[in-house]
Amino acid sequence: ELALPDLPVTWSPRLIDYLLFYKDDPRGRRIMTSWLRAQGRYRDLIVTQLRAAGLPEDLLYVSMIESSYDPGERSYAGAAGLWQFMPAGGRIYGLRIARWVDERNEPLRSTLAVRDYFADLHQRFADWHLALAAYNAGYGAVLRAITRYNSNDYWKLVEIENGLAWETTLYVPKALAAAIVGRNRARFGYAEVVAAPAESFDTV
Repeated sequence: ELALPDLPVTWSPRLIDYLLFYKDDPRGRRIMTSWLRAQGRYRDLIVTQLRAAGLPEDLLYVSMIESSYDPGERSYAGAAGLWQFMPAGGRIYGLRIARWVDERNEPLRSTLAVRDYFADLHQRFADWHLALAAYNAGYGAVLRAITRYNSNDYWKLVEIENGLAWETTLYVPKALAAAIVGRNRARFGYAEVVAAPAESFDTV
């Protein structure tokens, strides 16, 4: 009876574990509550751009698990922004990264870039689960796994020891779980969470 996201859902033990974590675990509830509040700042901007590109709107939740919707977020590896672009990836998709300007931190510019990135990954793999895995691990890592194990089924690759990086085996279920919770807030106990007001800005 759950409302499902517009990304394909495969019910796996890892997905169930994440749903239970966000539903029942105090730490999981704190994390999800903060994410749902922060989502209000950029939800409209992101969903508008995903719709315009004909992409699944629930890719919105990739930004949730990547950066907690913080455009100033920077990882230890050097990824930055709402979508955690690495410098090379950001430049490939047209983001300017220089001494004084880093467009990975600019919400609209980075969202326009990630639209192209998602579209490319889906065109290459013809499967959203593999596309999301490649978003996390890189196109080359997923392509090597497909070639080595002769399977283009993300869920089969997950079950193969060293088929995909451990983080990548968790990444897709985590994104799907976040989207399911976001679509069913009352059922998971988040009906009272008030989203932050949307960021407002002028375009000049």
